[in-house]
Amino acid sequence: MRTTISKYDLSLQHVTKGFEIDQAVRPVFLDLDYTFTPGVSYAIVGASGSGKSTLLHVIAGFESADAGAVLWGGREVAHFSTAERETWVSRHIGFAFQYHYLIPELSVYDNVYVSALLTERTVGRREIEELLLALGLHEHAGHYPHQLSGGQQQRAALARALIRRPTYLIADEPTGSLDAKTGGEIIDFCLSYQKTHGMGLIIATHDQAVYEKMDVVLRLEGGVLRES
Repeated sequence: MRTTISKYDLSLQHVTKGFEIDQAVRPVFLDLDYTFTPGVSYAIVGASGSGKSTLLHVIAGFESADAGAVLWGGREVAHFSTAERETWVSRHIGFAFQYHYLIPELSVYDNVYVSALLTERTVGRREIEELLLALGLHEHAGHYPHQLSGGQQQRAALARALIRRPTYLIADEPTGSLDAKTGGEIIDFCLSYQKTHGMGLIIATHDQAVYEKMDVVLRLEGGVLRES
């Protein structure tokens, strides 16, 4: 078992999260410990309402844990300054939300371009076009989100997340609203990209066809996270 900490490890240390309902706190997960590493694909599975989306948001730093810590290379993300947190997200975290959140007033190309502006790495037009081509969106680069199918919107959201070449791609139910063929194509692309770039891939899913392709399957059940 590996005991050294890489500067690119993303770790949960005694992480607890709950929500207040009717003046009582309902725990979502309790005392979670786990370390994610680049170059590995992970599926987080569990019943609807088990807290998968909340866990992804905590891992990515979008929500704070009630107790415990999310560590980046051994350092608590909660202790980052605002500038450090922005830099960390822009360089290392690519997030594909379940409902896309594409900017409706911008074309597919411009949605990806705006994301590229958040990284310190220079991203040229050719790189954006090549990514859109790889995702089957090249002919739709000038289209707006409302002109796209659900599968095309999901691909555009992935392009927006991947253009910065993050250390981790975190995706929330990326195939949840797609047919089996389209969903399979998107997961296969993510896995190919992950292997090519040595990226960590963390996906929340209920789809067996998806999680069977991942290196590691983690089940969130009863507030506990375990490898299946």
